[in-house]
Amino acid sequence: HEEAIADTPWLLRAASAIMLNGVVLLRAVGLFGQIAHRMANALAARSTGDQRIRALIAGAYLACYSKPTQVAMIRAENRLADNSGSWVRRARSASALPDVPLAVLTATRGKPAKSVQRCAALAEQVVSSVRRGRHVVVGDSGHYIHHDQPAAVVDAIRHIIDATGSQMRQA
Repeated sequence: HEEAIADTPWLLRAASAIMLNGVVLLRAVGLFGQIAHRMANALAARSTGDQRIRALIAGAYLACYSKPTQVAMIRAENRLADNSGSWVRRARSASALPDVPLAVLTATRGKPAKSVQRCAALAEQVVSSVRRGRHVVVGDSGHYIHHDQPAAVVDAIRHIIDATGSQMRQA
């Protein structure tokens, strides 16, 4: 949400920018692979006990960071999010969200309690603006919910599929 980004303390935004520049630098000098392998394996281990599926998850994760341009894109996306608040505010005030299923997940750690509460309130505001909106506060999860609590993401996707399926059956 654009207001959550605007509410993020400048120190946290600065630290994020430094980290993202560091990732680009680590990738450029060939050290990021070591970090990415550990992250990929940890994600895979949290996701499943099946070794074959773990290998697929780790491989997909590493593929996302296989080119310098992909890592630079992550940095560019963050810069875009930091600088798009006024545009998003205008778009949000100009029209309502379409009538589509919506799931919003809110992380619970990694930010000050005040920020977590603010993000949850903003998420509630968004999901209440659509008929088929659902907000889930995901316990024991940081920003990368798909890493920390992959089942919550799967459940959210199932919600969207189920809601879409019921809409298709009604049509």
